[in-house]
Amino acid sequence: MKQTFTELKNQILSEIIACEDIIKALVVDGEDFLTKIPTVDEQKKLDEAYKLLRKQVFPYKGVPFTSIEDDTYITMSFYNFKKRNKSYIYGMVQFYILVPIQKEKTFEGSRYDFIADKLEEIFDKTGIGVFEFQGRSDVDIAKEGYLCHTVVFEITDFHITQ
Repeated sequence: MKQTFTELKNQILSEIIACEDIIKALVVDGEDFLTKIPTVDEQKKLDEAYKLLRKQVFPYKGVPFTSIEDDTYITMSFYNFKKRNKSYIYGMVQFYILVPIQKEKTFEGSRYDFIADKLEEIFDKTGIGVFEFQGRSDVDIAKEGYLCHTVVFEITDFHITQ
């Protein structure tokens, strides 16, 4: 079956926005973001999570700092992808979680650790392929007032559905 890189990215994005806990961590303010009753604006974002694509969840690494607001973001980098017989057989995906310092502390621990843990959970059991955890670390970024954490997976045995 022929697979496209766009299909892979779209399935990864779909998995992220389907995770209610990740969406809550992205849009609900407060240390108690999991249990707090969302504001009207936060609830609208929760109800329409797909609208966070390319606003807070990006299928590429960079987010223009000139347009960045006081929100939490997930970006990603794809590299070293290889194909055999028109199908992907290997690649790496690195997620970047950017969190304003004032939103980092939550009742769940660090907001970026919570999101990274959820990414590990969903991609450990996804139908896209085998996601093998490669590592996590903090990353320095050039945006004052923000923290960045990264999670890296190696992907093999792709099962991209159309």
